[in-house]
Amino acid sequence: MRTSSISSVLFLTASLASVTTTLLSTGSNIAVAQISSMSEETTLSENSISQVNVLFVNPSIGNDQQADGSESTPFKTITQALKIAKGNAVIRLAAGTYSAETGEQFPLILKKSVSVQGDTRNQGKEVMIQGGGQYLSRYYGSKNIGIVATGKAKLAGVTLINPNPRGYGMWIESRQPVVENNTFAGSTQDGVAVTGKATPKIHNNLFYKNGANGITVSGTSQPEIKQNIFQNTGFGINIAQNASPQIISNKISQNRTGVVIQAASRPVLRNNSIVDNKEDGLVVIAKARPDLGNSSNPGGNQFSLNGRYDINAEAAKQEISAYGNSYT
Repeated sequence: MRTSSISSVLFLTASLASVTTTLLSTGSNIAVAQISSMSEETTLSENSISQVNVLFVNPSIGNDQQADGSESTPFKTITQALKIAKGNAVIRLAAGTYSAETGEQFPLILKKSVSVQGDTRNQGKEVMIQGGGQYLSRYYGSKNIGIVATGKAKLAGVTLINPNPRGYGMWIESRQPVVENNTFAGSTQDGVAVTGKATPKIHNNLFYKNGANGITVSGTSQPEIKQNIFQNTGFGINIAQNASPQIISNKISQNRTGVVIQAASRPVLRNNSIVDNKEDGLVVIAKARPDLGNSSNPGGNQFSLNGRYDINAEAAKQEISAYGNSYT
């Protein structure tokens, strides 16, 4: 059954066990259980950066042994540039593929305020970082990850793929990294995972054909997820534990399910387009309490053409207000 009122309160009391089985028994184990728990922002133009703080990398013509990272003698690997980079440095990536075959050592660790920039004009279509390596997360133990972002690091204008088993494209568990104008595609697990107390800004990215989720948000993290596209993935956005992300003006379509909200999470959703997902547009489970809008601050989310329900709250254990949204 679909909801059709502009202002609706959803309160359904089916047991969590039975609905969880229904939701997740279709042969794809892509809920947050996949992560077994153990316990300034604009892209800088070339003219605005002092050349002293810029390091250039080119996987085709670069040289890590004899180059100095200048535009005329670039490094071959991002790995080498990260070793040399000081605070506030910008690492400029030429078009090409950056992988273990070209000398990269994964995971790449973006520290402090280092900025790695490819081509933001096309979300890094021709600047591909491909690979992953073992990283010991303080929250989840060993994970296979392409890039770990810490501090106020920035990643912009690249395509990131981790084809390794249960591979994550990017992992964020601390501070305030900025992730914008990238493509996260083809990772076997998630495009991005945010956990711990991290508060990153994740803007204007394309998440496409990742094996499990576009983004998983967990811990007590509070990311701002804004103006991204999530397509052809298991769950577009998966929110768990006590996370409280701001999810604003995203386009979430053609996934198995658009958004899954679990445990005691409290996300805020405003002005998102959640349409044409194979099963449900949005699923609420357990004690999760999404803010989908109220009389003083309408949600403005659009739900339509989702295969089963626009909003599936059968496993929610409390009332959910959804004021000011549109439904099929």
